[in-house]
Amino acid sequence: MLFFSLIFSSFWLAAQITVTDATFPVTGDTLKTATDLVPSGIEITNAGGPFDWDFTSLNVGTQSESVFLDASEGDAFDEAPNATHVVINEFDVTESYFKISSSKVELIGASGNDPTGFGIGAFLKFTPPIIQRRAPMNFIDNNLSESDVRLALAWDDLPTVLTDSLGFALADSIAVAVNSTRNDLVDAYGTLAIPGGTYEVLREKRTEFRETRIEVLVPFLGWIDVTNQIGDFGMETIITYQYFSNTEKEVIASVTVDADDLPISVTFKDNGILTANEEVLSARPFVQINPNPINEIANFEFSNIPDGEYQLVINGLNGNMVAHRQFQLSSYQVEQIILSHLSKGTYFFSLKDNSGNMVSGGKLIKL
Repeated sequence: MLFFSLIFSSFWLAAQITVTDATFPVTGDTLKTATDLVPSGIEITNAGGPFDWDFTSLNVGTQSESVFLDASEGDAFDEAPNATHVVINEFDVTESYFKISSSKVELIGASGNDPTGFGIGAFLKFTPPIIQRRAPMNFIDNNLSESDVRLALAWDDLPTVLTDSLGFALADSIAVAVNSTRNDLVDAYGTLAIPGGTYEVLREKRTEFRETRIEVLVPFLGWIDVTNQIGDFGMETIITYQYFSNTEKEVIASVTVDADDLPISVTFKDNGILTANEEVLSARPFVQINPNPINEIANFEFSNIPDGEYQLVINGLNGNMVAHRQFQLSSYQVEQIILSHLSKGTYFFSLKDNSGNMVSGGKLIKL
């Protein structure tokens, strides 16, 4: 019995990879990812393995490139002196500061929009830093982490559309506090196929419990909790499945799911191939909103769009459609949509062609 136990154990361990720090980004690395905002055909299996996951049905809605630079190249480096690297996103004018060691990739802080999503410039420092990756990673590692961030903003710096809606004429400032507790369990292993590649992977299930509280400081009354009066805040549970390879620096796939384990969105390694048929586009369709967050009118900018009829769909966080429009688009075009009927909060938009195929998409924030 001992002999057979040892033989089986050796085979079982040999069937899984170990993810090392060789996959951690270094200065000069560019990590390319794509996101499918309306994924289909993606199965979330039970724990265990080995599995053969087929994600080749993924399509590109949005794309992103993260270039890791020396931290000293960031404008807010003084706020994060322990950082080793910075990723600068010129599109939304944000900077993310990381500390990368042989065992962890940690997010120390970020310079850019505040956690309320109202477009106010601020530096967020996470205490302790948020762990993005660990090494070595093995099946069936289990880790628990917690992080807090608190930000105080002067009342006069807030958009008037927000201050007027709260109704505190004498308010002095507002404070945003976010607490995050996360459990990371490496629960499965196997082979994952995405457009343009197949990889041996470990799957890490991340379960995050995040609480956001917002308080207003009013003279003589002190701090007043107004969380329920501002958008979609409070307590939320976020579950993602991360698929890590031992050869690639990008996460091969990151799947965000709902309470029923059904995929909401998938971010995956961009191999330059947009479909399972290995079709490559030199000029990729792109949609953005300017400005974003919006008040009552959203200006949608459509770029590199092939001539044709399209449907723009806007969905709430629960997946319900809250608005849609039909457009005849060609190359570059700007269209205005009145969205004054929407409540404050976060929404997702997607552009589909006449065949129902996802062309592009993204996030919209309503003030």
